[in-house]
Amino acid sequence: MTTKGKVIDMDAMIDQLERPDLDGSRLCFDRQEYEIVVVSNDVMQAVKESDVEQIASLPEWKKDLVETAENILFYEKERYLDIPKVLVFMIKHLMAEFINSLPDNALKKELHAVLEDGSPVEAFEKALFEYPEEKERWADLCDKGMREAIRDWLKEKKIIKAGEGR
Repeated sequence: MTTKGKVIDMDAMIDQLERPDLDGSRLCFDRQEYEIVVVSNDVMQAVKESDVEQIASLPEWKKDLVETAENILFYEKERYLDIPKVLVFMIKHLMAEFINSLPDNALKKELHAVLEDGSPVEAFEKALFEYPEEKERWADLCDKGMREAIRDWLKEKKIIKAGEGR
């Protein structure tokens, strides 16, 4: 999707929102780079508290996020938009919608159990492995639903205009 001369990589945004390891992380949309930025909660907390010892004890890959966390918290607040939890949890809503559309009661039961799991995306797709037609239908429904939810949010935040991104 292109807006204001910049490209928003919808596939990358969806991939970030589907990640199972996001609990305790802060997700922001970078208005300058038009991408999602993920900073773990321990980095955000250390920066917020100016805890020099905790920052020093972070693994190197997390230390790279300290400057981003500082910008999000203190210096460039307008640049970063927090991504609402509703977008993160939209995937679960889409899973429930998909399950309810299934004719196979055994598969419905199995997928309902997976949905109750703390990080169901990977388990959901694994459960559909033996059902290639349903797996393809799920992928299409998920992609369409996530793109629509992201577009609506981007419009609400005036990053794109109505009619853009279709």
